[in-house]
Amino acid sequence: MTHLVLIRHGETEWNARGLYQGQLDSPLTDEGLAQAERMGERMRHHSPITALYASDLARTHATAAPTALALGLEIVAEPDLGERGYGIFQGIDKSAVQDKYPEEYTAHLTADPDYVIPGGESTRQFHTRVVAALDRLGQRHWGEQIAVVTHGGVLTAIFNHILGLAINAPRNFAIPNTGYNLVSNTGDGWRIETMGDISHLQGGALDDIA
Repeated sequence: MTHLVLIRHGETEWNARGLYQGQLDSPLTDEGLAQAERMGERMRHHSPITALYASDLARTHATAAPTALALGLEIVAEPDLGERGYGIFQGIDKSAVQDKYPEEYTAHLTADPDYVIPGGESTRQFHTRVVAALDRLGQRHWGEQIAVVTHGGVLTAIFNHILGLAINAPRNFAIPNTGYNLVSNTGDGWRIETMGDISHLQGGALDDIA
């Protein structure tokens, strides 16, 4: 059986302000740094992890750093597990996007899986690369247990895929900052074992917005 521990990055300044992040970056807040440290401590006592991956964005590497130290592993970048490209929406407050880009935002709200945000990706393009990366890592580390620090959108795509939901299905589950998620594969497909566990945190965490 192959196990993937999937971890969302810690709280960022743009998370706290409600801005679209996408493939742009903002630093972890003090709370985000504390969340990353607590995740590192949790992973120190975890059953053996053979490899540690993160997307190619700084917020995942900052989150993964305490876990890498705790486990004595190098962080391997996996760009295909980066957040969805939100193009012209990136860096803008959600409440302001509809005023600045009314036509594009209206098209985005239709949930058309093939609508490409200017400068970004469609839901289908994003879903395809994420699922391919998931399967690729599963094959590369067959029979192992690895950890991946990634993004809320990536986790949504993975969960929709495993649950057999439409790629543009409304999300009805929480994806908190540094939430612990576990998926497994015995050879007949992926299965969700644990979802959104924040028992390592003192209090709650922000849910994903972008």
